[in-house]
Amino acid sequence: FVYQENGSKQEGTGYYGELGYDFTGVLPWQPYLSYRYASFSGDNPNTAKNENFDPLFYGYTDWGTWYQGEILGEYVLYNQNLISHTIRLRMQPTDALTLNLLYYHFWLDDAAGFGVQGSNFADEVDLIADYVWNDNLSFSTVLAASSPHDGATSFTGGNDTWYYGMMFVSIAF
Repeated sequence: FVYQENGSKQEGTGYYGELGYDFTGVLPWQPYLSYRYASFSGDNPNTAKNENFDPLFYGYTDWGTWYQGEILGEYVLYNQNLISHTIRLRMQPTDALTLNLLYYHFWLDDAAGFGVQGSNFADEVDLIADYVWNDNLSFSTVLAASSPHDGATSFTGGNDTWYYGMMFVSIAF
C-alpha cells in the first residue's frame, strides 16, 4: 500500500495483493497460477487537488507486475486511475524457456477523471515466451490483444480490438 501527498496539490493511493500457488513438484513444467488485484487512484475532476496516483519511476520488474498489461499498461493507463484484475499462468517447460499467459480486466477508478463515461475499460490477454540462451543473452516474444469496453470505446472513439507483438533481446555484460 502506498499513500502519496504533496500538500494541497496532490494526494493518491496505490496498492495490490496477490494470491498464487506454485505447482512445482506436483505437475510437469512447474506451473504457477495466481490472481492479482491492483488499484491506483484516479483524479476527481470536481476537486482542486489531483488524486491521481503518481507511478514515479514507471518501469519493468516482471511480466504483469508494474506494467499492468503490455498494451494498456505501457501505452494508455500508466498505473493511474486504474483497477486491474489479473490471472497469470506461468510455466517452465525447460530450464531455458518460460511461458506466461496473463489475462487482465481493467476498470477506471474515476471515469470522469479520465474524460470518459464508462468505468469498465477493457480486457487484455498477453502470451509471453522468455528464452535464456546463456548468462549474457536472452530473448522475449510477446503477443497481446486488448478488447475494449465502454470506457476504452469512449476514450478512443472506436471499438476495434488492439493487437500487439514484440521481440525483445537482452544482452547483459
